[in-house]
Amino acid sequence: MHRCDNCGYLYNPDLGDSSQSIAPGTLFEDLPKSWKCPRCGASMKSFQKYNCETSSNKKACL
Repeated sequence: MHRCDNCGYLYNPDLGDSSQSIAPGTLFEDLPKSWKCPRCGASMKSFQKYNCETSSNKKACL
């Protein structure tokens, strides 16, 4: 998972991003460079790796 620093959106590779025709199973590293956060429009540079196992907000990963 990767989390947007601007709005908190979690990119889940198991789900992909249907709003931008990104198929389920697409790793964050394999997203096109033009991909933007579907919630706030931030670039990929605004995303950080997010570990659901160690997060205090495990509900965000469901």
